[in-house]
Amino acid sequence: MGKSELYHQSRDIKISSRKNVLRAMSFLPKIENPQAVINDYNSGLSSVLIAQKYGVTPDGIRKLMLRHGIPLRTQKKAGEVRTARRKNAERLSRQQALAAYHLLN
Repeated sequence: MGKSELYHQSRDIKISSRKNVLRAMSFLPKIENPQAVINDYNSGLSSVLIAQKYGVTPDGIRKLMLRHGIPLRTQKKAGEVRTARRKNAERLSRQQALAAYHLLN
């Protein structure tokens, strides 16, 4: 649940200020194993994919990285990681296809 969703829900339950909304967010479910999240991030997964995997927001993943001293990727670096991941997936599928036809030694 993101901040905006929580803020809109807060109007229904009469939470008056943004400060109180942020305080209410501290009671949202926390990530049980932050080291697994850090490993996923260092292995090249984006914060959006990690957030979907663990059921939290991408902003929560970014904050966790900063809290643990992990520098966030720039847009350029994120693009490089994404391109490398796609090329690796293409290479693996090509190798699998060759192996299926017994052309790979």
